[in-house]
Amino acid sequence: MRTPQRSKHLKPAPLDTPCVIPLREAGQTKETSFSIARSRLHVSAVPESLPCREDQFADIYYFLESKLEEKTGGCMYISGVPGTGKTATVRDVLKHINDGDYDYQMIEINGMKLSDPKQLYHLFTGILKGRRLRQTTVTCY
Repeated sequence: MRTPQRSKHLKPAPLDTPCVIPLREAGQTKETSFSIARSRLHVSAVPESLPCREDQFADIYYFLESKLEEKTGGCMYISGVPGTGKTATVRDVLKHINDGDYDYQMIEINGMKLSDPKQLYHLFTGILKGRRLRQTTVTCY
């Protein structure tokens, strides 16, 4: 059985794509549009607000705020597939909490840089004793 051949008489239907205005007509140059897109898509770029993360933001914010007000410790486990905004959401919450009058030290440990979970205790004791640690693994705020 052979695959049917396309008729030479049929022309492909035009795609229903939105009209794209050339950059010059939009009043922008290529360099400007490219540099804006590049900066917005850079891995270190954090948007002003994280879309579709309002519920997670509120959960984390109220948890941390209650612990800071009560001056108690607590633990919150945040998980998800890479690239979904976990770290960005937590950092956004911390940015807003820093606007308050709280006295705390935040320590961020990149678990992906640890070869063994037991290293976590070594890092914590090192921080408590004031030892300098590798910046790629630990960030203190």
